[in-house]
This record gives sequence, structure tokens and C-alpha cells, in this order.
Amino acid sequence: MEQTGGCPWIIRTDLGTENVVVRDIQTFLRRHDNDNRSGMEYWIQFFGEMKDEGLFVGDFLDKSLVQLSFRNVIQEHLDKIKAVWNTHRIRPTKNCNVPSGIPDVMYTVPQLWGSEDCVVPHSDLGACKQACKFLSTIPCDEDVFDLCNMIMLESGLTFPTNIPQAQDLYLTIREALRSLIFN
Repeated sequence: MEQTGGCPWIIRTDLGTENVVVRDIQTFLRRHDNDNRSGMEYWIQFFGEMKDEGLFVGDFLDKSLVQLSFRNVIQEHLDKIKAVWNTHRIRPTKNCNVPSGIPDVMYTVPQLWGSEDCVVPHSDLGACKQACKFLSTIPCDEDVFDLCNMIMLESGLTFPTNIPQAQDLYLTIREALRSLIFN
């Protein structure tokens, strides 16, 4: 945003992979706009299923454990999806209203597609930075993080690199903490 001097008019994402931070930033920057593209929806299907199965109740502890267990895995998946999407070639179609090409190139040089730069200028980037909560090296509440690190060290657990490992870590630590707290 600092390089372009604004934010995109619209961000298109797959509903199953939308980055919540991007959504929040976009919503903040477009908060004064009146068009039908200024708000965005998001989902958390995987965690909804965990909730339906009774594996997530939404309390402070469960939220912290989800952040600890899944944040890096989710971010890695989002980064891969972004890279694939932005570098793939969109095939031409019969619909003349649908552009074809490589999204990164289409964004960078919209004039090649007979389009215009849709960056919406914003002078309140400083206010946006103040309103944003940037990711820290500690993915959840610091006290929960410290407890989890102790359990992980004692149990020989490591941070996950994929979704099944993240779910296993979440369930293992959740069971250990809940038995300490509630028994």
C-alpha cells in the first residue's frame, strides 16, 4: 500500500481461503466508501466442523490453542494459494467482460488490458497502521503460550507443518490443559 499509494477497490479470494487480516485491512480502508464492494465475508469451515464435533467450544483457551496450533500452517497455505493464483494464466473466454492473463501482470499493468488502475488513494495509512494488530512471534495469549511450550517440551511435541499435525497438537494440548484446569 505504501508503494502504490492506496488499496485495491476489490479483493477477490476463494471463500475457503480468505485471509482474515487482509479482510480486516480492506474493511478498515474502505470503511468510508459507499459501493457494494466495500465489505467482505469470511468463513472458518474447518473450525466450524471441529465445533460441531465438540472439539472447539469457543472459549478463551480453545481460541488461544487454535492460534498456537494452526496459525503458521494456515499462513503457509494462504501464501501458497496466493502465489499459485497470482501467477496462473486465466484463459480467454467468450465473455468479453472477463479478462484473461496472469493476475500479477494484470494488476501491475492494467492498461495492457484496456483497464485502469483501480487503486483507491488513501491518506490515512498511518491511522490504518495504528488500528491494525500486527502478528507477533507469540501466536496467542502469552500465558497460554508459555504453558503450551512447557507441555510441548515435556511431551516431545513440535510445532506442526501440516493440518493433521496442527489438529493433533491442538487436541493433545487441549486435553492436557483441560485436565490440569478442570480436574
